[in-house]
Amino acid sequence: MRIAYVEPSGGLSGDIFLGALVDAGLPLEALQEVAEALGVADEVQISAQKVMKTGIAATKVDVRRRDHHHHHDDDDHGHDHHHHGRSAGELMEVVAQAALPPEVIERSREVIRALAEAEAKIHDSTPEDVHFHELGGLDTLVDVVGAVEGLRRMGVARLYCAPLPIGHGWIEVAHGRLPVPAPATAELLREVPTREVDVEGETVTPTGAALARVLADGYARPADFVAESIGYGAGTMDFDPVPNVARISLSEQMPEGIGEIEEAALHLFSIAWRRISGWRP
Repeated sequence: MRIAYVEPSGGLSGDIFLGALVDAGLPLEALQEVAEALGVADEVQISAQKVMKTGIAATKVDVRRRDHHHHHDDDDHGHDHHHHGRSAGELMEVVAQAALPPEVIERSREVIRALAEAEAKIHDSTPEDVHFHELGGLDTLVDVVGAVEGLRRMGVARLYCAPLPIGHGWIEVAHGRLPVPAPATAELLREVPTREVDVEGETVTPTGAALARVLADGYARPADFVAESIGYGAGTMDFDPVPNVARISLSEQMPEGIGEIEEAALHLFSIAWRRISGWRP
């Protein structure tokens, strides 16, 4: 059983999450296959590159629309202001029809619904009618499903997340100026542990908050956690001296109470799975 621990030291967003997974060993092709499974491969282009964030080398994943509208999930309030895109109901239907494992479809729909419910509450609408014009539509779709499917491909059975960093100040969106955290983000972070950081700007986006809220099994480092591989995902913003990155650590832990024979068998199965899946630490 593989356990993941996410430390969003300088932020959390959809692209940061994907970047951390890729940096930890998830093949970039896996995200392209997600786009194909969703039927949007002709509409988006996915790339990754190494960047430096205040001295830390991290992977930045970009999801670009093929019409050249650039996606920055760190600023997923700010782009495509005049295009309403697809509704949350439409996005959930796309996921429902995707050629993906049932558990990935279910969890992805949970994350999208959480996003939609938060936006609906803020805008006095219904979750199904919320349009993801500020969240990016297709970009959010790839971010969310890519994160869920990426965790599955890497064999992660449990995900834990450190308290999320919250900055201060204001952000500019289609509706005007909003305080940090943005209302939808604040709604998603109810009952989710957070910590204050001396950063002016949006450190946690709605997508990042929804991923943490829905996917996390807890908000602390697991006991006896031994990291075997580590990845760093980068965001778009530069919060000097705070790095706009999140770190994911993976630990392969054996269930309690198993014997030496069972442990050896699980170890061999793990090696075989890595070779078949193409995963590398």
